[in-house]
Amino acid sequence: MLHNEGIGLWIERKRERSRGDIAIAFRDQRITYDVLADRITLLSSALKKRGVKPRDRVAYLGNNHPAFLEVFFATARIGAIFVPLNTRLAAPELEFMLENSRAKALIFHDELR
Repeated sequence: MLHNEGIGLWIERKRERSRGDIAIAFRDQRITYDVLADRITLLSSALKKRGVKPRDRVAYLGNNHPAFLEVFFATARIGAIFVPLNTRLAAPELEFMLENSRAKALIFHDELR
């Protein structure tokens, strides 16, 4: 049973009312609330298995993509803090932000390696 009644469960609650409805339309992708909620659950479980706890910070580095929302809601689901990073920053600036935020995890797109 999930105990977080805040934004971390918003998609799960929306799924109950809008099961097959489109949650995200991105380029040629159509993602339903069912699929989005499942992805959020998988990611939040993976983050917890890797030791992310409430109040830890999870950084995200990526361009506009549905993954942004998945990471945002998965982070909120476990009570962690979402730290979005700007892809236009130089490596030293990103390094500073990661160190300064004390991010416990970094999720990024492969294209940004």
